[in-house]
Amino acid sequence: VFCVLCFTAVQASATTLPYKSWKDLLAEADGVVLGTVKDVQSTSAGRDVYSFVTLTGVSMLAGNYQGDVLTLRIQGGMAKNSGQHLVGSPDFRPGERVILFVLANGDYAVPLVGWGQGVFRLQRDPASGREWVSDSDGNGILEIRDGHVIKDRRVSGEARILGAPDMIQRHEGRGDGHAGSSDNGSSGPKEIVPTGPPMSLENFVGAIRRDVQGQPVTKRGVRSVAVGTVPASRDALDLGEGAKVDKTEPVAPVLPSPIKTPSVNLR
Repeated sequence: VFCVLCFTAVQASATTLPYKSWKDLLAEADGVVLGTVKDVQSTSAGRDVYSFVTLTGVSMLAGNYQGDVLTLRIQGGMAKNSGQHLVGSPDFRPGERVILFVLANGDYAVPLVGWGQGVFRLQRDPASGREWVSDSDGNGILEIRDGHVIKDRRVSGEARILGAPDMIQRHEGRGDGHAGSSDNGSSGPKEIVPTGPPMSLENFVGAIRRDVQGQPVTKRGVRSVAVGTVPASRDALDLGEGAKVDKTEPVAPVLPSPIKTPSVNLR
């Protein structure tokens, strides 16, 4: 009896992103979309993989889009025996409800303002049935204060966010630091202390519609991408303003011998 283990080739990367405030999200988005993820399909094109996230029951909270089905193309995903992941790029699950700040769909590798910063997921309290809003990583959104999104930061995101106000960074607990201290343990500004439960869907949508007044959200409108449509070349996609990805070469598939016990490659 023997086993043949096949390890899929996955391309890794490290990402830094500029911080996006609440005002930035509203000002930079082509539109703000509420919908349910119907499915996620991936396809490979040369050395790259692209995922197509299709939303149904689409309603526009800001901006213009005609139709109730919208498909976004995001670089990365798994297709056959190859994969690619841009660190900091959000993942989506069929059946989940999301609010997305969409930007340059079809032109950007991740067509969302600030990548995961432009993704908000709807969660449901099983006891009360109340819908509340979390960020892309599952942290509850507690309030919108002074033009910033205040979160109950319990889970750290993959990407490094640059330029956030100090107190926002302290509250979000980046690195190994803690409230009221920097990542190296030195004293720092006191954290923002939010109160109350996570924002309800109703209150979050109300904040969007209230604060979008005067913002140029309708400058271009949201576009949909046909499933399976890939860029003409690797250079055709933009990472987005200020985004930096340090890519590495894909890891080659490992096919251990069917006769000998495969050894662990520690490199």
